[in-house]
Amino acid sequence: MLIAFSTGMRDSAGREKRGERTVLHRGRKIRIQRVRGRRELYIEGEHIRTVHSNGAYRAEGFVFSPSPTLEGLAREMVDYRAALQARRARFLAARR
Repeated sequence: MLIAFSTGMRDSAGREKRGERTVLHRGRKIRIQRVRGRRELYIEGEHIRTVHSNGAYRAEGFVFSPSPTLEGLAREMVDYRAALQARRARFLAARR
């Protein structure tokens, strides 16, 4: 598994934007951004609604184990989507 970390988003002058972090995991862009004092999660530009309670993050509408970090939750979601895509590809290949 190849994981590449970026230093974050940069403005036009090349400075890192405050409150944003971008990570690549399995070729998918994960962005964690502070909006109105709250940390928001985006995977490939799609906003993922999350809830932070009891020291753990959960994604609304998804059945994933609670994660202590948004980044951990995002990685779990990306891994699940990749496994699901591979499963679908194997299923379709077997039907041919």
